[in-house]
Amino acid sequence: MLDYVVTFGRRSMPGALGRRMALRDAEGRLMHMADRHAGRLRSALVGRVREAVTNYQRELSAAVEQAVEAIEAAVERARPAAKPRRARGPPAPGGPRPAASSRRVAGR
Repeated sequence: MLDYVVTFGRRSMPGALGRRMALRDAEGRLMHMADRHAGRLRSALVGRVREAVTNYQRELSAAVEQAVEAIEAAVERARPAAKPRRARGPPAPGGPRPAASSRRVAGR
């Protein structure tokens, strides 16, 4: 109620004084409204950014998980196909012998 009386009083002031008071009052209301709307926009932007970051993290996590699974599957497929390496040094007794065609037979 008091606000209405003050507003009416400012508007009823004569000439330049009334205009200055009305202009100052209008600027104050404009600043207040702009701040309120900027706060709403800021809040909406923060919400959207948080949602986008959460979605990006979820998608990135899924992509990394798929890559890890693909690598693990490739390693598992490669394991049975890998041949054991022969140790260097003298052949083990009873191990593979050279083919007959590569042996030199003395006296023939």
